[in-house]
Parts: sequence; structure tokens; C-alpha cells
Amino acid sequence: MKENKQYFLDKPENIKRVKVGAYSAAALLIFIDFFVYRDPHHLAIDAEKMTGFYSIYGLVACVLIIVIAKSIGKLLLLKKEDYYD
Repeated sequence: MKENKQYFLDKPENIKRVKVGAYSAAALLIFIDFFVYRDPHHLAIDAEKMTGFYSIYGLVACVLIIVIAKSIGKLLLLKKEDYYD
């Protein structure tokens, strides 16, 4: 029995819808950030007052986590091809 089950992300138009939805949500959150009052008290610098600071901070943190995890994997966890020889 061969199953030709179609999943949601198998169709290109659904992938486009997901991308548009994600970009729209990000744009909406940055737009809302203009109207939200923040009382910065966590950092010694005034970067927290910047519009979109938390979005940029989150993006940089995620990228750093990925880069550090990949480098740990390459440096510490992977063995050479002839390791067991």
C-alpha cells in the first residue's frame, strides 16, 4: 500500500502563507512597540528605549545560540572519520 498523503507544508502556496503570516506578525509587533511605554531599568545604557530593541535582542540571542551549538558540535562532539580504526 502506497500512501500519497499530502501534508500542510507540502503545497508551495501554504509555505507562502506561513511566511506572509510570520512577517506580518513581526511587523505588527514592531509597530505596536512604538505605542508601548517601557520603563527601562535593566540595562545601564539607554538601548532599552530604542524601538524594536527586544526584537533585535531576541534575534541576536537566537543566532548566537545556534552558532555556539554548531561550534560545540564540531569541536567537541564530532569524531574523525577514522576514529574507530
